[in-house]
Amino acid sequence: MALVCSTSVVNYEAFEFIDCGTLSISYSQRGIASVSFTVVTTSETLLNDYTNLSFGGVDFRLYLRDLTVSLIPGTLVYTFQMAMVGFGC
Repeated sequence: MALVCSTSVVNYEAFEFIDCGTLSISYSQRGIASVSFTVVTTSETLLNDYTNLSFGGVDFRLYLRDLTVSLIPGTLVYTFQMAMVGFGC
């Protein structure tokens, strides 16, 4: 009897991370921070909370302003492009 491997079974490590190359932080004259970045994940939904983050020693309290979710073609990986506003201190 020949050994048969199933090609319909997908084995992968689950992951979720902020793509640091997409990180952008700017401030208005009133001190309001606009923060945008892309999260790359194998999940259809985010596993982590991205409303309280620290970048460069600054703690940000953020609120979601805009979100675009897309599947990277030919993969099982999603991107969540997030635009957020809030304050950093």
